[in-house]
Amino acid sequence: QVCPFAPNQEDPDGAPMEGVFLLRADAVVRFRLGDTDFGEKIPEWGQVGEKSTYASMSFAKGPGLGVLKVNNPSFLWVFACDRDGARRTEGGDRVVATLSHPEDFQDVAVEDLQDGRYKVTFLPLTPGSFSLQISIGAEGADEDLTGCPFTLEVRPPTVYHTIGIDGEVEGKAQLGAKALPCETEICQELCDLFLALGLEEAVRPELSLMLSAFEDQAGHVDCSKLWRSLAEAGGCQCGPDGEKEEFPLTSVMTRDEAAELCLPSQVEGHAGWMADLLRDFSAGCSISRVEERAMQMRQLNLVISCLCEGCNRDWVDPAGRPLTPPQVNLYHVVDLLVRPATAARACSFVELVAEAPQPCDWFVSHWWGEPVVDFALCLKQHLHDRNLQKDAAYWVCAYANNQWAVHQEIGADPATSSFQRAMGRAAGTVSIVDRDAVCYTRVWCIYETYISTLKQVTGEKGLDGLTYYFDIYTYDPKQKDAIGIAEGFIAADGTGPKQARRKRHRESRFPFELITKAFDIRVEHAEATRESDRRMILNSIAQAADLSRAPALEHEGYAALNDVLHGRFAAASFVKAAAIGTNLSRHAAALSRSRLHQLTLHFGGDCQKNLKDEHVVLLACSLPVESLQDLFLGFQGCRQLSDVAAVALGSALGSLTRLRRLELRLSSGPQLSDEGVGALAAGLHGGSSTLESLNLDISAQSRITE
Repeated sequence: QVCPFAPNQEDPDGAPMEGVFLLRADAVVRFRLGDTDFGEKIPEWGQVGEKSTYASMSFAKGPGLGVLKVNNPSFLWVFACDRDGARRTEGGDRVVATLSHPEDFQDVAVEDLQDGRYKVTFLPLTPGSFSLQISIGAEGADEDLTGCPFTLEVRPPTVYHTIGIDGEVEGKAQLGAKALPCETEICQELCDLFLALGLEEAVRPELSLMLSAFEDQAGHVDCSKLWRSLAEAGGCQCGPDGEKEEFPLTSVMTRDEAAELCLPSQVEGHAGWMADLLRDFSAGCSISRVEERAMQMRQLNLVISCLCEGCNRDWVDPAGRPLTPPQVNLYHVVDLLVRPATAARACSFVELVAEAPQPCDWFVSHWWGEPVVDFALCLKQHLHDRNLQKDAAYWVCAYANNQWAVHQEIGADPATSSFQRAMGRAAGTVSIVDRDAVCYTRVWCIYETYISTLKQVTGEKGLDGLTYYFDIYTYDPKQKDAIGIAEGFIAADGTGPKQARRKRHRESRFPFELITKAFDIRVEHAEATRESDRRMILNSIAQAADLSRAPALEHEGYAALNDVLHGRFAAASFVKAAAIGTNLSRHAAALSRSRLHQLTLHFGGDCQKNLKDEHVVLLACSLPVESLQDLFLGFQGCRQLSDVAAVALGSALGSLTRLRRLELRLSSGPQLSDEGVGALAAGLHGGSSTLESLNLDISAQSRITE
């Protein structure tokens, strides 16, 4: 834009000053310099500062914008942004917070954190509904933040009523009464202590004092009431009726059992460094449906940042050994990050970092003992391979389930658990296989994989009515990369005639030994951290009426599950096994019992010189005839194949009663004649009447007559 000359400051009515310009917004300034006078001219230009703060692009977030309680200090952050919405990194702005009834608040203050953030703190004194106006900018030129005015809901303080005590002031025992623990008196003292000092700085009361406050004459402790009281005293948000979620374990237990619990008051508030890393997400939200608590990659990256910082700050494992980021697994993350960070709110980790419900796009099955960094790399690669949106949400149990109420959310029946509800919403399952394939020995992992493959076998649809997918990913330290075996063709395979070749090449890098370990899966031999989970899952598979009883040692339901899993992994590794010359009899047997709907095998690479007629005959006899609907077999370039292979395939095609789509590529390499092509034609003619699509490539076969 063309900028006018600036007015003469000494004589406003006089002529403008030449060489001095009044810059407009979005103006570009050009300077013409000589060849030798840079050093003299440059200092005269002055300095160009940061972009200006735009109130319309700036925003506020934090617990102070939620439900507040009288006498509970609260705060929020103001984030200054430029005209492009980018966060500023310097302070110095004038920020003013104005309440509709300032007399009902105390200690209202604004702190400049000198990094583009401003902390607004206040103490509510009166219950009610109030408005908060926040402006930013120079006096006389200030503007309101986006979203102003903010509505603040302040609720009354918690009142604890005397139980079973008459004739005295509330909260006091009768004069001369037995010296039994008075719940009201002790609990109120605890609350006063927490409210006075704040949860993070509070001196932890003696455990015996906490337990005695809720102990009955029989010596049992009402832990549900104790947990809710302490959590609320620490400033946790309650529901509309002041109710907290139910305590995750039995409400009434012995004093010794209660002493072993990790109550909210016993968990240290998360450290300052953790609060800093979580600050951009810590406004959080409440998500009632557990299947809508999936994690986005940016939130998983936040976990990685936290664990890296934690290791720098002397995180140790349960044995006291220092941890490094590659060693940190999900057991560590739950103990050192998830529970401390969520203690004050007693919520799931997703509710801490999300701003709204995040429905499950993909369900993740994995073992908690794998490195979290490996896990994140696998999901990052899956996101890329499937060409998913950046905000695609992966459901991960440790972050989705409320770790303060995990037993309640999982439930007593796996068929109605949070896992099942998430899978019912997902497009498919991503199975993350750890380096040692320990996941194949864990009962929850096996059950999740079984349910995923069962969805395919029964034709159940996934997200948006599409086929339910089952993808397998792992991180290989030798290749220093995450590699996946995906269901069918995916975005990473592209399109066109080389699609199958690209898929084979991509998946050939998957460590073969991990796949073969899946053939050792026996759900009846699987392990669990809690024996009750193992009993529940095995009895559910066996369709037992009582899920808590000792499970059967053998059952046809176990065998069916094992067959489905073995078949899925046989299909995933059949081509690789043929390429390296492995005996295929075990693969073939598993494939025949797999009940698969879809099978895609492209025999390229080393198979072009190693694949023989006997291998194809074995494959043809092993196709799951009663379930297969979609079959792709690519044999182009396989020079050792002859009419024997074609005859075997033709015979198999005649028995595939549900086949709908078929693609056979037999060009170039295989040596076919009229006999082989005739056998294929006969098989197709006498086979399935449900066939909808056929692609048969027998080009470049010189021995075939017209």
